[in-house]
Amino acid sequence: MGRRLNTDIALQNFDMFYKPVYGELWPSLRVSLLTSSKYCALLNTYHTEQDKIEEKLVNLGCQNGMAMLSAAFNRLKSKDLSGEGEGEGEGDKYFIKEEVNLDVVPSRPSEKMIDDDEEEDKEENLIRRAENEPIREKNTSLFDFVPADEVFTEKEKLIKAEFESSVYRGNSELVCNDLSKSRLNRLQNTLEWYLGERNPSYINISNQNAVHFQDSGFDKVLVDVPCNTDRHVVAVEENNLFKPGRLHERLTLSTTQRNLLVSGIKACSPGGSVVYSTCTLSPAQNDGVVQAACEYIWKETDIDIAVVDLDFIPAICGDIFKFYKGCRYGQLVIPSLSCNFGPMYFCKIKRLN
Repeated sequence: MGRRLNTDIALQNFDMFYKPVYGELWPSLRVSLLTSSKYCALLNTYHTEQDKIEEKLVNLGCQNGMAMLSAAFNRLKSKDLSGEGEGEGEGDKYFIKEEVNLDVVPSRPSEKMIDDDEEEDKEENLIRRAENEPIREKNTSLFDFVPADEVFTEKEKLIKAEFESSVYRGNSELVCNDLSKSRLNRLQNTLEWYLGERNPSYINISNQNAVHFQDSGFDKVLVDVPCNTDRHVVAVEENNLFKPGRLHERLTLSTTQRNLLVSGIKACSPGGSVVYSTCTLSPAQNDGVVQAACEYIWKETDIDIAVVDLDFIPAICGDIFKFYKGCRYGQLVIPSLSCNFGPMYFCKIKRLN
């Protein structure tokens, strides 16, 4: 009897742990993970022939995802402003600290926004509105086109969007940190492909363990953590997380993720926000890590934080992605044969003080 493949071990592990969680959804999720995924293409908006490339891709049958999202956002905004759908639980909300439990606190209707700089009574400081951030128009694009011979990861798309936002504001700096030198090298290749230089002066590329990250004062922090990488481990043998030699790493992964998220929260400025993301279906590595990090922050530090409700995102992005409805704190894009993106989990946390 030959050695068991690491990919088979990973799939057996998912059958054991994911099937009870996702129930009747699991057969569809399982076959989708084993099937080639779809891609979002990102157009290089600095290319001099951007319009020609976009026209070519449209002629090939590509759809402009950003236009779809903008149209969906405008429909949702019109509905909110007309007063439709108002009622219990409507509008942006925060999950806030209450005896170290995360509970939903409804806010005022969306058109009555509370400014983050508004002086309020200290006892009310925990209840805040989420920012009304409209979908950005052309040139700040998570879902625009890219030349067909180049495909980027979700992490690289987010870095690109953050870069554009920083440059347009002026006097800003983007810090990109990763413990893996190979991933940093891929990032530098992406920067060179987009910007013509590997080490722009306004981008600080750092190679350190983010658990011990010392910098602080960031307005926005993206904590894209190592995780099960579900698609990768059921398809690729090389350096598979489920190989016997990586057992300890896999068993301590949730702790590492929590420590990275705690570090990200500490690095964030008061009033700033942190986005936590993974590419796994694992509840323990998604909502579980958010819960653990919040409990640590509330018990061990003087920092106050709130988990921002992102329930509006499926309403805007539901024509492109399929979302799982069972998450408590974040949003989870789940794969399906007809819409084979993900898995991708993301959760937004705001630092209040």
